[in-house]
Amino acid sequence: MIHEIPMIIDPTCDRPWSDKLPFEAPDYICATSLNTADFFSPRTCHGDSGSGMEQIDERGRSMLLAMTSFGTKGCPANELARFTRVSHYLRPICAYTGICYSQEE
Repeated sequence: MIHEIPMIIDPTCDRPWSDKLPFEAPDYICATSLNTADFFSPRTCHGDSGSGMEQIDERGRSMLLAMTSFGTKGCPANELARFTRVSHYLRPICAYTGICYSQEE
């Protein structure tokens, strides 16, 4: 089943005091639900690891930006979700698999 979850990237990883995960990692993208007050809207949760964060470019193509790395148990709408930035690992992916992409493709 595919779910589309509208989220907003938080470049500062502004997080609640209880969140002890690292936030200044070069391979992280932090994001949160567009509507943090709506606890019934879909969002990234504990157990979603490995699912993709995509962006549609100006030509209508989907581009994989990141993979879900961490979501909070209970799925609170106001918590950050952490994603691993795919572009950070393009060289190792190419080296190990022989499948090579550039960020411009």
